[in-house]
Amino acid sequence: MCTFVRRREGLGWTMARLVVSYPDAKPPVPPDPPILWDLRLDRWLLDHKIQAVDAENEAERFGFGLRDQFEPIEIRYGSGYFNAVLVSYLRGSGFADRPTVREKLAAIHSYAPNEGQAKEYCTAQIKAVLGTNARTLESLGYARDTAVEILANAIAQYLDERFNIHTRALLGIG
Repeated sequence: MCTFVRRREGLGWTMARLVVSYPDAKPPVPPDPPILWDLRLDRWLLDHKIQAVDAENEAERFGFGLRDQFEPIEIRYGSGYFNAVLVSYLRGSGFADRPTVREKLAAIHSYAPNEGQAKEYCTAQIKAVLGTNARTLESLGYARDTAVEILANAIAQYLDERFNIHTRALLGIG
C-alpha cells in the first residue's frame, strides 16, 4: 500500500511524496521513508497493483499524475489549445455529470477550440490518457463505479490546480 503526500502551503504546494507501507507483513515492517514522487516509481507501484490507502488518496495520486501524462499533449498542441480542448471534451463527457468535475468546470472560463483535425487528434489523446487511467484503476481491484468516481475526483483535482481555481478563490479573484 502507498500514501500520496502533498500539502497545501499558502498559495502553493509542498513537494509530492510517496510513502510505501506493508500492512500485511509478518513480522511487521515499518513504512519506508517518504520518497519524492516520480512518474516511473508511481508507474512501477501501479504495475505491481499497489493501491493508495483509500479512494480519496488514490484520487489525489492519480490527479497529480495527470499533469505528467498530459504534458506531451500540451507541448504538442500548445497550452491554450490543450486547455480549450480539454475543457470542451470534459464538458461534453459523462465526467461533467460528476459534482466534483461539474463544480471545477463551472469555475473555468475557456474559449471553444477551433474545429478540425487538430481538435480530433488532441481529444483522442486526452481520451486515451483518461481511458488508460480508468483501466489502471480497475486493474488495481476497484469496482467500476469506484474507479469512475476516483477518476472523476482526480480530474477535478487536476483542473483545480491547472486553472488555479482554489488559489484564485483564496485571493478573491475566483
